[in-house]
Amino acid sequence: MALTPGITSISNFRELGGLVTTDGRVVRSGIAFRSAHLAKATDADLYRIVELGITTIVDLRTPADMRLDGPDRIPDGVEYINAPMGDLTDTTDPEAEANPVRAAMHSRDPKVIADRFGNGQAEALIRRGQRSFVDTGQAATAGRTFLEALITGSALVHCSAGKDRTGWMCTVVLLALGVDRPTIIEHYLETNQHRPVDARLAEVIGDSGVDPDHLRAFFEVRADYQHEGFHIVDAVYGSAETYLAKVFGFDEARLEAFRARMLTKPA
Repeated sequence: MALTPGITSISNFRELGGLVTTDGRVVRSGIAFRSAHLAKATDADLYRIVELGITTIVDLRTPADMRLDGPDRIPDGVEYINAPMGDLTDTTDPEAEANPVRAAMHSRDPKVIADRFGNGQAEALIRRGQRSFVDTGQAATAGRTFLEALITGSALVHCSAGKDRTGWMCTVVLLALGVDRPTIIEHYLETNQHRPVDARLAEVIGDSGVDPDHLRAFFEVRADYQHEGFHIVDAVYGSAETYLAKVFGFDEARLEAFRARMLTKPA
């Protein structure tokens, strides 16, 4: 899906509308949105959020994230909910100065970064984090919060970059709606188009001498990251339906009601 027209100051702002389910229905437009944080949102973009009919913003960031990014700018009349969800290092302590991964990146120290993230350590960290997104207590609360917001109105979910935590929360919604996994992964991978990896790496590394390959895994999304989450769903719960029921309270009746709300027949 293309980026939402008119939004220029909020990275990776797009919606889930238009994706097709396995039974041929289509996700309604104008209900479920996703993005990176809103700390630098312009007044024009805040107005655009109101124009889009978004009634709730679900922020998955921790206090440590917010200290690095800044707090969201919220349009008047839009409900803001912080449903903090541990990121790749499970840093959820409100007293923590910063997420260790992001703090290391901000240090731009080549030796520190090589020692912590070289030799496949970055990829392993992301895979471990992706597995933790599936059914930790925080993930369950965040998922229920986003799903409930979609039942009662139109909602935007975001974390810092709008790719990892946000990506899994959108995967939960798409699983609930009956979108097949290849389509879910295709939607997930669009982040690489909307947040160009090399440009972001150059911005962070500058002239520090850091090897970009030591950090690349943190700046892009890959299909195998998503497969880590799917593996937990299958291995622990046996099916997406059981996962949705046990973790998010979406039994068959609630699932059908959610689909009636979120899906439409193709034109």
